[in-house]
Amino acid sequence: MQKKGLYNDYGWVNSSIDTFESLERSGIRFHFTGMDNLKKVDTPVVFIGNHMSTLETMILPMIIQPIKRVVYVIKEELAKYPLFGPIAMARDPILVGRENPREDLKIVLEEGSRKSKLVNQ
Repeated sequence: MQKKGLYNDYGWVNSSIDTFESLERSGIRFHFTGMDNLKKVDTPVVFIGNHMSTLETMILPMIIQPIKRVVYVIKEELAKYPLFGPIAMARDPILVGRENPREDLKIVLEEGSRKSKLVNQ
């Protein structure tokens, strides 16, 4: 789907919804609170996941993307993985190396600022 250019914002949200619904059918229950606060903010927002699993990576687009554009920060090496890489790159992530935290922070701030301006134009 991503090779055909179809993994756009809508495709991403839909695949996130599919994952969410599949998990609920298998008995997993989700509970979200405070989402109304996201609608109150007119500026970019940073969400930091603790990565206890990859679940937030799969579910957050369904929750956040309809309200605010989601841009992930990922390790550069993940962009080279055979299956995950092309899908991740279709979402235009911010790539960091993870060797130099200061440089990574600089990249995140600069790229995050640039990408938020592109959305707001």
